[in-house]
Amino acid sequence: MREFEEYRNSKQRRIRPVRLEAVRVGFKKAWQEHDYTTIIAVARKIPEKILLEDPKLLMWYDQALTRSQG
Repeated sequence: MREFEEYRNSKQRRIRPVRLEAVRVGFKKAWQEHDYTTIIAVARKIPEKILLEDPKLLMWYDQALTRSQG
C-alpha cells in the first residue's frame, strides 16, 4: 500500500517501474472506498500496457471512469 501511495502522490506524468501487486492492492482499496478519482489518476500515470494486460485493473479503471461521470 505504501508503494501505491507513492504512485498516487507522484508528480511525474509517467511512473516506471511499477509493481503490479501494489497497483492491484491500491485499486482494490480505492474501489472499496469509492475513491474513483484515485483509480483514474494512478491509471493515467502507469504504462498503458500494464493496465490493458491485467483484466482486474482494466475493469476497476473502466468502472471508475463510468461512475465518476455519473
